Amino acid sequence: MTATRADARRNREFVLAAASTAFAERGLGVSLDEIAALAGVGAGTVHRHFPAKEQLLEEVVVARFASFRADAEGLAVDKRPAEAFFGFLVAAITRIALDRALAQVVEDGSGPWARVAEEVASVVGDLLAAAQRAGGVRPDIGVAEVMSLLVGCVAMQRRSPDTRMTVLVLDVLRNESNESSGVCAVCGKPLEAPATGRRPRYCGGACRQKAHRARTTG
Repeated sequence: MTATRADARRNREFVLAAASTAFAERGLGVSLDEIAALAGVGAGTVHRHFPAKEQLLEEVVVARFASFRADAEGLAVDKRPAEAFFGFLVAAITRIALDRALAQVVEDGSGPWARVAEEVASVVGDLLAAAQRAGGVRPDIGVAEVMSLLVGCVAMQRRSPDTRMTVLVLDVLRNESNESSGVCAVCGKPLEAPATGRRPRYCGGACRQKAHRARTTG
């Protein structure tokens, strides 16, 4: 790679990093000139790589949601489907709500969101299916409903950063029918049928505490 190409690549990375920060802090109104100043490059350099602000915004949004998929895959590895599903939603909603441009894109359903929405729905769908198989999420819930809740919770959390209300809203997705599911509502582990009385919701104290913390602190 020539020095010129290496410089161009490095400048492009500087611009993307600066844009990610600027969009997150200032929202969609930030200009390419402001991003250039933050990146420490000339305005011409930014325009050369990204002739329109929409192109730069789209690349930043796509990169952000690529990291969400990595997060989802990491959560799924722990083999606690319900915890992975709810944990991903709360974390994603919180991250989106803290990023001004990302939150605006998601709420408005504008261009960049249209490009990544299908990918996000695929991630959510995989986690949802696993949680439903484990009995931790109501079987009558579909991906479209979860995505609508995600968008609504982003709007709500932008106005009130506390995750408690998000956790309470998402609780409507939980499967309360442990008699039929026979599994822990947190980790999906099969529950032992009691000799008398109602089947418990959780397999033990650890999962009961996790569920309590999720409800009270998000």
